[in-house]
Amino acid sequence: MQDVEVLINGVRETRRGKKLEHQDRIDIPELPEDAGSFLIIHQGEQ
Repeated sequence: MQDVEVLINGVRETRRGKKLEHQDRIDIPELPEDAGSFLIIHQGEQ
């Protein structure tokens, strides 16, 4: 994660093992916009 900039909910993240929560947004600015944005959707028991 230190080689590529990763933003989680708009904040730069460098740690490995970060727990992602429902509705977290992951952006990788180095990738094209249509390939570098992800939204976490939890589909289990809440």
